[in-house]
Amino acid sequence: MFDGNPYSLSIAGGFARDICVEVCREADLAIAIGASLSSHTLYHGSLFPQAHVVQIDTHPVGYNHGTMVADEYLRGDAAKTVVALDESLAARGHSAPGIRTPALARRIEEEPADAMDFAISPGTLDPREVTADLDRLMPADWDMICGSGHSSSFHAQMRRRAPGRYHAVREYGAIGNGISLAMGVKAAKPTSQVVLFDGDGSLLMNVQELETIRRHGMKILICIYNDGAFGSEIHVLRSEGVEDGEAVFGRGDFGAVARGFGLRGRVITEREQLAEALEEFVAGDTAMVWDIHVSDLVVAPNVRRNHPPPRA
Repeated sequence: MFDGNPYSLSIAGGFARDICVEVCREADLAIAIGASLSSHTLYHGSLFPQAHVVQIDTHPVGYNHGTMVADEYLRGDAAKTVVALDESLAARGHSAPGIRTPALARRIEEEPADAMDFAISPGTLDPREVTADLDRLMPADWDMICGSGHSSSFHAQMRRRAPGRYHAVREYGAIGNGISLAMGVKAAKPTSQVVLFDGDGSLLMNVQELETIRRHGMKILICIYNDGAFGSEIHVLRSEGVEDGEAVFGRGDFGAVARGFGLRGRVITEREQLAEALEEFVAGDTAMVWDIHVSDLVVAPNVRRNHPPPRA
């Protein structure tokens, strides 16, 4: 909603950028406007360690996911309450430039969402770099569908896209629903270009729907972040020192699978292939599946925070 503002920190909570976490942990006041403040939003209560937290809601509940969400509650309509607060501050002549400096704006604009260094498996890509490339290559007026699972943390970092064109599936954290939502958006907006970002395990749960896409002539671009496993599961198992083999199924060839359904498909193992693949998709008339081989060694920030690696 505020992505065009140079001081917008984007999403708070599990999908937060590094700079967002840093600023939130330095804040002395946090005002949540119409936000439920779940444990995911608050890092289980650790996102604002120094702040006095105020929640504005028509029906504040106090506790959410077993956590006291705020120190103070204002019952009211979000828009009307914010206008009243703004008018009150203006009447007092209040001015607080705080940390809104050109230096912070540059950091928000230039720093990566996640700067953690990982070794990258040979023949695979860093999913964070893939997302940055696709965000740069894909037009801002395309409809983006963000599936659930481990890969969702990466494509949640796409920027400067209208809220009405970004559709996320988060119900119960369940995977397997992305392809259905993509078809629904395409059916509702047939002239829009629809792109699905999802994981390999998620697509495998409903891969038969590629036939539905072909039968209805839906031109959808399906970008699969393929780490050869159920990503969330392997990282949780590894963090507990448990063998991850039960959650690993290896990398097949989703490009060939797509072609078997009468669609287009290709495997992508180099970042330089993305621009060419996009041109190929745009030039054709049918849906296309990109089997993007990403490294299983890159762990999403939300998983790292909830499941740190075992102590040596």
